[in-house]
Parts: sequence; structure tokens; C-alpha cells
Amino acid sequence: LNKCSFNRNIAENGYGGGTDVYRSVTPLTIDVNSCSYIGNESVYGGGFSTENFDCNFVNCYFIGNEAERGGALDLANGSVNIIGGFVKSNKATDGYGGGVNCYATEADISHCTIMDNFAGGVYPSGGGGGGIYFYGLTSLHRLFNCFVVGNSATFDGGAINSYNAEPEIGNCTFDDNFAGGYGGAVFSGWGSDVQITDSIFRNNSSHAIHEQYPSGEAAVTYSLFYNNPDGDYYDSGTGMTYSGSGQIGLIPGGSNNLYSDPRFLMGDLGEHYLRQLPVQSLPQSAAVNNGSDTAANIGLDGFTTRTDNVGDSDQVDIGYHYYDSAAVGFFQLTASVIGGHGTVEPTSGTYYAGAIVTLTATPDISWRVKAWNGTDDDSSVETINSVVMNSDRVVTVEFEQPRTLIVSVGGGQQGYYNNIQDAIQNTRDGDTVVVYPGIYYGGNYSVMAYIDKSITVRSVHPDDPSCVASTIIDGYQGPPFSDWTIRGVYFGPNADAETVLNGFTIRNC
Repeated sequence: LNKCSFNRNIAENGYGGGTDVYRSVTPLTIDVNSCSYIGNESVYGGGFSTENFDCNFVNCYFIGNEAERGGALDLANGSVNIIGGFVKSNKATDGYGGGVNCYATEADISHCTIMDNFAGGVYPSGGGGGGIYFYGLTSLHRLFNCFVVGNSATFDGGAINSYNAEPEIGNCTFDDNFAGGYGGAVFSGWGSDVQITDSIFRNNSSHAIHEQYPSGEAAVTYSLFYNNPDGDYYDSGTGMTYSGSGQIGLIPGGSNNLYSDPRFLMGDLGEHYLRQLPVQSLPQSAAVNNGSDTAANIGLDGFTTRTDNVGDSDQVDIGYHYYDSAAVGFFQLTASVIGGHGTVEPTSGTYYAGAIVTLTATPDISWRVKAWNGTDDDSSVETINSVVMNSDRVVTVEFEQPRTLIVSVGGGQQGYYNNIQDAIQNTRDGDTVVVYPGIYYGGNYSVMAYIDKSITVRSVHPDDPSCVASTIIDGYQGPPFSDWTIRGVYFGPNADAETVLNGFTIRNC
């Protein structure tokens, strides 16, 4: 698969909202290059699901996908390499792996951004590994030079949850991850032995690293901690929490760890570059030149932590290294309005490959967004949208005025509705439903009118008592349901001060 986009697809009762790949006997080899999976849904693997496989993802983008397990990717009994790209804003609603679920799967994940993913559910069936869930002692799991930020879980492992696994984590930056249970950044669960080196942990809740008693282990070396509010490291063997500069050197099995502000700076590709000489003045980040080996030996001499994009040299810097922005490449964005009646920003620009650009549509007064085209979510009618710059992108937006929908007994003229609820279901916020005189029954609905939008539902002349008396919502169902009545009007949770019902007689409800 090369340069494909899988957007807003749904597998209601199965696997892989965007793509599902499975062969029961011979493992499949799958190469996925520069593809995007955005807003897909399924039970397992909102974006991509596969079993019994060998798979390579290069510079792919998984954004806003949702599943019970494996919000973006659900990977079972295979081998995967993920190089570059984004796993962002995905959700596991009742399982593990808000971003990626690796079940008995050998995984090598490098140079990747794991951001703003969420794992929900209740332990033990879910709620762990907001970013990634690793399972399986027989499988090699490696996370190398990844930027892991803003992930969360209702239970353990806001960013990473390891269960009966031995992942190796190197040169990663963990920032602002949250766990409702333990291990905002890394949770080493039952039977696990997590090896962590050359990594930064900042602002992670519920212990940045947490070992589960009695058999979870996590060895951390050459890493930097700062401002993890509930503690930097919890040791299952001693039952102690280690935190701050006075204790960071006492972590059991740890060595060469530091407690210091990493002094992050904004640069071409993000805001986690390191303050350092000769680009900035002192003080420089303690993460500079304090890693476990040389940058060349580790394989990061072609990457940078400097805002001037000079590659790392000598002893490796601790934490995530960016690509050289000059080598990343650029793509052109062009955005315009079809038919006028509003604006869109930005209208053009040149962006680094992989940049996520926010688009803002501003309709004229009494107008609204009708349709987007060329965005990450063309089904949206909101004023805010986005686009991943993985190619040159042309975006358009079209505006419309709110509509008036007509309801008449028997349907009346072409385009009229014969049922109030049918009309309501086809409205958007701001629309008006006008109901002609007559008696309206529920049809196949359990409620005459369920209103869960900011709309107006009114009779033709709501100020005329005779019109109100003759425009009737009747809960009596008639033959063959002669003994049945249903509710008249029910307002849903999205109804607000702009939701109006006016000019009806409601009876037999």
C-alpha cells in the first residue's frame, strides 16, 4: 500500500476499520508506505488489524481512529516495524492499546510520535496502555527514539503498559502522560522486565515509572527525570517511591540517572529541542552529552536535538532526536472557499512533511459550513478541521444557510416529510422544522419527537390558537396497537437554549 488514505470507514462487528489482513496458514508480508488512517472505527484495530503477519509501516499517520481494543492498530501473532509517522488521538474504548496493541507480536517502533491517545475501560478487561500495550515474553519489543506525549489511560500505563513482556526503551521522551491507576509513562506489569535507557520523563502522573508487585521489573539508566508530580519511580521490591534530585540516584538497579529541567525549546519540527551551546547561552540542558554511548554507535548522529539542526555527535544526548528539518521535505497547502459567504485560514503555505495543519472556516453571519473537501475529515461540518501534510494538499470549504424542512400528513408535496421524527433526524443545528396542521402519530418510533439538537420545531402559525389546536402530536398508536401509547416529546442531552418546540397540541402521551 503506497500513499493511500483510509478515512471514516467502519467495521461494526469485526476487525480493521480501515484495513484487515489475515491468513491462517502462511504469514502475510505487508508493506505500508506514506498512508494515512483517519477516523476509522471497528471492534479491534480502528485503523488497521492483522494476525499472522510480517508488516512494515513507513511514515504512516494514524489519527482519530477508535476501537474497543487497539485504537489505531491491533497486531496479533506477527512481526511489525513502524518507522516514522504519527499515532495520534486514537482511542481504545474498552480494552488495551489506545494507540497500538501488540499481542504476542514482535515490534520495533522507531522515530515515531505517539501522541494524545487514550485507553478506556475497567480493569482487568481494559483501560491500560494509552499509547502502546505490549504483551508476550516470546516477542521482542523495542521503542527507540520516539516522542511519547499526552497519552492517558483510565487504569495503568498512560503511555506504555507492559504485561508479561520485556520491552527495550531507548532515547524516548515521555511528557505529560497520565494514568488513572499507576505508571503515567511506563507501567511494568506482571511478569515484565522493562529496560529503559537514555530517556526523558517530565510531567508524568501516578509515578513516571511503576513496577507492579510482585513480579514487574523496570531497570532505568542514563535517563533524566523532572517534575513528575506523584514520583519518578516506584519499586515493587521495596514498596518505595523515588523522587527528586536527592533520591533519583538511589533507584534499585539504576545508574547514571539525573534529575533536572530538560530545558525544552521550540524548533522547526516541534517544541522539545534541547537548550545547548553553542546555539543558546548557558545554562544548557543536562540531557546534552549525558547518554550511555556515542550518538554514532547508537545510530542517532543523523538526527538532532539542536534548534540549528546540526546532528548529534560525541556522547549521545538523552531523549528524543528530531529528523534534520532540511532533509524532511516540504509540501504545499492551498485552501479556498467555493461560492463565497465566508473565509478559510490559512489559504496557503509550505509545511514540513508530516505537519498537521489546523484549518479554520469563518462563515458569514447566518451561514454555516456545508462541506469540506481534501481534509482529514471531509465528513465534518465543524468550523475547525485539519490536514496531514504527507503530500501537496488542496482543500476547499463550502458554506450554506440553515434549512427549513416541511412536515405534512401524508407527505404532501415532493420533498415534504410525513413524520416529524424523520424530519428531525435530517436536520442540523440551526435548522427549522415546520409542521402543517394534522394529527401525527409515532409510526415505528417509541417517542413522537426526540430532539437532541439546536433546532426549532414549530407549527405553521404558533401564535394562532386555531393552528395550535389543529397541529396535534398524538401518542395513541391505533390498530394493531390499540392499547399502546408512547411518549410525546423527549429532549436529549445536546438540546440547549437554542432548541425550541412551539405551537403544538400534545395528547394521549
